[in-house]
Amino acid sequence: MQPSTTAYGGKATIPGNLDVLIAGFCCDDFSSLNAHRKNLDENGESGDTFFSILEYVNRYRPKMVVLENVLTATWLDAKAKVKKGKQQIGLDKHFLDLGYEVVFMRLDTKQYYLPHTRNRGYMLCMLRDSFKGGVAELRKKMAEFTALVTDLKRPASIPIDSMLLDFDSPLLDVTAREDGAPPRKPQAWDVCALDHQHYAKALALGTKHPMTGWDLTGFKVLPDFYKHSLSFTDRTLDFIDLNHLRNIRYKGFDDRFYSYVLPYESRKVLY
Repeated sequence: MQPSTTAYGGKATIPGNLDVLIAGFCCDDFSSLNAHRKNLDENGESGDTFFSILEYVNRYRPKMVVLENVLTATWLDAKAKVKKGKQQIGLDKHFLDLGYEVVFMRLDTKQYYLPHTRNRGYMLCMLRDSFKGGVAELRKKMAEFTALVTDLKRPASIPIDSMLLDFDSPLLDVTAREDGAPPRKPQAWDVCALDHQHYAKALALGTKHPMTGWDLTGFKVLPDFYKHSLSFTDRTLDFIDLNHLRNIRYKGFDDRFYSYVLPYESRKVLY
């Protein structure tokens, strides 16, 4: 096939002879952090980037397509809901209608070697016409693939700080904003302190500061794998402690190193 000079409004030359297309489309409109989420067809960034992928697939018919996005995307048509009075369409149905077989997987990076929690959805789409063994055999092979991915699971075997930059790395130096705008003035700690205390009390996180060692004299210092604590405001340092305690109490892991703590039912304030 000849390369395309435009696809879905794009001006860059795009190759049209791919066997495998790996694409991650915009997640903004699906994100649980977005208070104004949109469906695919509401002219948002997620819909625009997804339909550009779909147009490319429809035009050039790659044999394999791998998609990645947040778990809150409308992956499966069987679980799609009515939103704003309109029935949503699952991502899988779009590819099924184009002649692809589809499998969907939920993966978490900490279950695959990396000491970091990152839940994402992945969808593997295989063009039916490209598989000579027939649809039934293709479905069997795709099921075997998902089983293989499951068999590859292995908890992280190293702490996260082993994968980070050295605490004195020059790459961590704070630089001036490139756009020339003045830096934002940090919010005063006394304005935030009461809110932090209420938050810790509401979640039963306790009053200790296990990460910073913050004591009554005002002394505090982060572990060596952090940049020197002088570069952080008091508000940021207290938030680091709160986040650490919250991970242990509600997520069951110590973020200083990957370590399962306790089941939620038997977990208490640990500090």
